[in-house]
Amino acid sequence: MTVTFDALMEQVSRNDEGYTVEMSSNWSQGRASFGGLLAALGVRAMQLESGDDRPLRSIQVSFIGPVGEGEISIAVQQLRTGKNVTHMQASLSQNGEVGCVVNACFGVRRDSVINVEAPLRPELPDPESLVALPFIPGVTPNFTGNFSMRWAKGSLPYSGKCEAQSGIWARFNDGGPASVLHLIAIADIPPTPVITFVNKPVPTSSLTWMLDIIVDDLKAESNGWWYVETTVDHAAEGYAHQGYSIYEPGGSLVASGRQVATVFA
Repeated sequence: MTVTFDALMEQVSRNDEGYTVEMSSNWSQGRASFGGLLAALGVRAMQLESGDDRPLRSIQVSFIGPVGEGEISIAVQQLRTGKNVTHMQASLSQNGEVGCVVNACFGVRRDSVINVEAPLRPELPDPESLVALPFIPGVTPNFTGNFSMRWAKGSLPYSGKCEAQSGIWARFNDGGPASVLHLIAIADIPPTPVITFVNKPVPTSSLTWMLDIIVDDLKAESNGWWYVETTVDHAAEGYAHQGYSIYEPGGSLVASGRQVATVFA
């Protein structure tokens, strides 16, 4: 059964022990579900638990084990709430085993004399002029069928081109106003650029992932063209260390982050 991103966010519900949601197979990524979706589900549960409107400022995600199709349990803990910042944690479990932990910071808006403007998106080829990454059932991961993707920088996965940077236009196939939850999912779409170093599919996965939210009031559509640029700083011994920047469809930088990816090649 195909379930949209928005529908999954709406399905997060509370029970006596925390929160639950039923994961659909159209969001699978090998043995596990798409990591950006898991992180967004954790944040959604934390938003429901806190009940306030403090904007999300940062998340740190550890992918501990596979979380696949079926029921997911989400345990939420409010670690501390101060005058300005709330720290929370969500643990996503399946079959009694924790598969993903999301730590999040929510912070109030404050007046400040300090203002440094974020850089605008670099000049790029128009996404409509680029070749779309096809969704091929049984070949490309299921979750990619929920998005459209086009490469503006770097080469396609498994091309053997040995490029350590990628720039990808991406958007949801289903439209609507974008929230920080959509941003989290968009940010995790690109595969690590180091898989361009090989010419056949190899197992890869995220180990840790950090995302800092720069804009707390998104005014964008989820099916507009977002741009994610990823740069690998170092890769050796099966691990790739990389940073990335996310721009909303209007061209403003809205988030940046770091990631450690495991690569079995």
